[in-house]
Amino acid sequence: MKIAVAQLNLMVGALSQNAEKILQAAQSAVAAGAQMMLTSELSICGYPPEDLLLRPKFIGDCLTASARLAEQLPPELYVVLGLPTRSEQGLRNSLRVYHGGRIVAEYHKRELPNYAVFDEKRYFTSANAACVFECAGVKCGLLICEDMWLPTAAGASKAAGAELLLVANGSPYHTEQQSARRAQAGARVRETGLPLVYANCVGGQDELVFDGDSFALNAKGVE
Repeated sequence: MKIAVAQLNLMVGALSQNAEKILQAAQSAVAAGAQMMLTSELSICGYPPEDLLLRPKFIGDCLTASARLAEQLPPELYVVLGLPTRSEQGLRNSLRVYHGGRIVAEYHKRELPNYAVFDEKRYFTSANAACVFECAGVKCGLLICEDMWLPTAAGASKAAGAELLLVANGSPYHTEQQSARRAQAGARVRETGLPLVYANCVGGQDELVFDGDSFALNAKGVE
């Protein structure tokens, strides 16, 4: 299976522009022979959306923009898209997998960071269910950013049958962050014996700088 990582400069609140960038990346992914494309955390709305998440209309607009994008995506490509979703349990930081214009899988973030620049417990409700879907004969488990920094979510994906971990991230830069990411990714690979693909965004949002630095590790932890 060939996986494209959409490492994009996405703008908070710019739903149409973000959708267009994701669509262009998907078209390029298909042209390069990819079967799947992984985007970053909350890719449709940009990260971090902060108090925009308190506006019900904004959540509705994110869902509408995601559905419209799904209709335009190349039908043969599996696309992992980040977006906020709402259920009876509350607002979720989610990933949806689109294929052929349909939602084929949905995952909600388990670990919500609430330290340093992160304030996710203010907005989101955590979940505890693994999500595994199949693409090109490979069973893929989904994680979102902080999920990778603790063993629980990766272990749950392994127990649910995952053969590969896909991690969507909104991870800002500091001087030791790149080595810290690889250390945590390597720990999850060693614990589960599964390869891992890490997709981050790039660009700036207020005082935060997103450095991209997307990567993949094989089952031995080698990049």
